[in-house]
Amino acid sequence: MALNAESIPMRWPAGPLDIARGEKTKGFTPATAEVLRNWQDPASLAVVQGTPINCLVISWASGLPADAEQQQALKPLIEKGKQAGLGFVGVIEEKPISRLP
Repeated sequence: MALNAESIPMRWPAGPLDIARGEKTKGFTPATAEVLRNWQDPASLAVVQGTPINCLVISWASGLPADAEQQQALKPLIEKGKQAGLGFVGVIEEKPISRLP
């Protein structure tokens, strides 16, 4: 699904990739990691049920080893969300290119 004029997106932080990225930031805690694990559970979609949100923006790849694990972990969430009429957009982030001196 591509974002369009009818899309009402919400960023949905969840899964191993968001955890791996978070672990590199100051102040990231085991409790935050647990929240991101919980958000990958299809039952968490109840948060948007009955709201105008119709598209979830998820992390999909960023060149980290956690990419494949992320995509596998989010499959049940995506399947359940699609059954509920939600669209998904996967964010693919580039690794920064190192500058030569």
